Order: sequence, then C-alpha cells, then structure tokens
Amino acid sequence: MRAVCLLLALLPGLAGAVVLPITDARPLAAEGELRLRMPAGALELRPGTEPEVRLEGEIAPGTRLRWRETANGLGLVLEHRERLAPPPARLRLAVPATARLRLEVGDAAVDAQGVGEGGLRLRGGRGDVAVRGGEGLRELHVETGAGAIRLDLPRPGRVRAESVGGAVEARLGGTEGAEVRLESFSGPLRLQLPVGGPARLELRQAGGPLVLPEAAQARPDGTLVLGEGEGEGGGRVRLVTFSGAVQVLEDPTLQRTNP
Repeated sequence: MRAVCLLLALLPGLAGAVVLPITDARPLAAEGELRLRMPAGALELRPGTEPEVRLEGEIAPGTRLRWRETANGLGLVLEHRERLAPPPARLRLAVPATARLRLEVGDAAVDAQGVGEGGLRLRGGRGDVAVRGGEGLRELHVETGAGAIRLDLPRPGRVRAESVGGAVEARLGGTEGAEVRLESFSGPLRLQLPVGGPARLELRQAGGPLVLPEAAQARPDGTLVLGEGEGEGGGRVRLVTFSGAVQVLEDPTLQRTNP
C-alpha cells in the first residue's frame, strides 16, 4: 500500500479534512465469511469476479486496516493509533457474491448491491442503509437506530428490517415462501408488491396513518390478504410499528418474480 497524494474528501463528519487513498486485497473463498467493523463514513459493496476482498477508498491519516483470519473467512476492523474511534472513512469493497457478510457499521451509510447471497447481517446507527439484492439473497437482517432502511429484493426469503426511528421501505418481487418482518418504533413503513401477487399481511400498529390497496381483504384471524385465492401461496409479511405510518402499495412497475 502506498499513499499517492493527499485528498480533500467530503465524507460525513470529515468535510474538508485531509484523507489518504488506500487500496488492498485479501483472499476470501466464494463461500467464506467477511466480518467488518467501521464506526462512520460510507461503505459501498459490490460483487467481485475473484475469490477475494478487494478494497479501495479514503481514510484519515493514522487510521489502519486490521485484518485477521477467522475460522470461516476474514475479519476487518478500522482502528486509529491515537483515537478510541477512528474518523469517518469511505470504503468500496468488491466481494464474492456468495460470501456471507456480517457488518457492524456504526453511523456509516451503506449501499450494497448484488452481494450477501450467503447471508447478510448488518447493524448500524444513524446512517441510511440501501440493499439491492439479486435472486440469491435469501437471508437478510438489517438493524439501525435512526437510519432509513431501503430494500429492493426480487425474491425475498427470510428478511428482517428494523429501526428505532428510521423509515423502513421494501420493494419485493413476490412473497411466495418468504418470511418478512418490517419494524420501526416511530418511523414510517412502506411496502411495495407486484399487482395481483399473493401475500398475507400481519399488521401491528398502535397508531398512525394506514394506507392499503383496494384489493386488500380482511380474514377472521385478523390478517390481511392480497391476490387471488385469498393470498393462497403468498408468504407472510409482518408490519410492526408503534406510531409510524404504514403504506402498502401494489406497484405496476414491479415485475413479479416466480418462485
């Protein structure tokens, strides 16, 4: 690794500060696991073409990347020589699409596309999180404190997205065979589904506005169903909030994904 020049980066919390460009790469099996911990900044994840983790980005002087081998793959922690928590960083990672990801990102914003087919678990704080998964992303768990969560999943499997105060939005290509839970204590929930796709909804809302498609039907057990056959074949979607607004839409622009 070699510093080429000094940059002025517009990172959250580091606007105008001096940062250094960095690149690195470490081998990671296609079915391996990457554990990452960073406190703040921005993280971008994309699928790579090699069995490795390839990293580039910008970090503050004094910040170091501490890699370690684990039983299942790799661990990566950002540390600073003189600070308990390092300044914000901007990292762009290419990882095997099938790798398992375990991310603790503090207040960093995250943009993940086409990764996590081995499972993706993310714990964050105030930063917004966006996950656009391929059809192979079947297990997803995202938690934030105040950051918004936005999911775009063609074929969801086991999905849990929860925030204390942030908005939670999900665009699903279908719900067949899925177990989905969207939860925010005070933030709004927004769910978009293909028109006519079967779905069973469980709504737990103490207060706040509620918008449902005209096609929604109530069942004696308190659930709501969409689609023909009273939602037969649709997976279970739970929407949980104390005071946030809830909006469920049938989106004609969403292409239904066959199971």
